[in-house]
Amino acid sequence: MSEPWTPPPPIGVSGQMNYATWADRVLAAIIDGLIVFAGVVVLYIVISIISFIIGGIGMGLGRVAGGEQGQAMGSLLGSGICCVAFVILPIVTLGIGLYNKVYLVGKRGSSIGQGIMKLNVVTASGSFVPTGTLVLRLLVQMAFGIVPFLPILSILWPLWDPQRQALHDKAVGTFVIKVG
Repeated sequence: MSEPWTPPPPIGVSGQMNYATWADRVLAAIIDGLIVFAGVVVLYIVISIISFIIGGIGMGLGRVAGGEQGQAMGSLLGSGICCVAFVILPIVTLGIGLYNKVYLVGKRGSSIGQGIMKLNVVTASGSFVPTGTLVLRLLVQMAFGIVPFLPILSILWPLWDPQRQALHDKAVGTFVIKVG
C-alpha cells in the first residue's frame, strides 16, 4: 500500500510550509465574512429605499388609476423590487469574493482577512495561486454553503489535517500559510 501524496514544500529556510493555524484561519474567515455582511446590509438599505420610493410612486399611480386595479399595480411595483432581496446574499458573496478572494489573493497572496492575520494562499510549490484556481476555490466555497453541514465540516477539517487544509483547499490544491 502506498503512502498518500503530499505536496512538496516550497523552498524556504526550514524547507517546510508554515501552515496557518486553525484559529488564524477562522479569524481571517470571520473578518472576510464581516465584509460580505457589510455589503449585504448596504445593499438591503439601498434596495429598501428604492422599494419604498417605487412603492410610493406605484401607490400614487394606483390612486390616479383608481379602484382595486390601481392598488394592485402600486402594490406590485413596491413588492417586486423587494423580491430582489432574496438574491442579494449570493450576488454580494460572489461580487465581494471575486475582489477579495480572487483579485487580492492573486495579486498579494491574501484576502483582507488573511492579510490582517498575516496568512497567504499558495500552491504546493509555495507560489501565488493562478486566477482560474482562485475562481474555482471561491465557487467551491460557495457551493459548500448549499450542502447542509458541509461548511462546518470544511471549517473544522484543518484541525485534523496534516497540512491544515480546509476541504475547499483540498479540492483545488491550495495551502494557507503563516507569513508573519
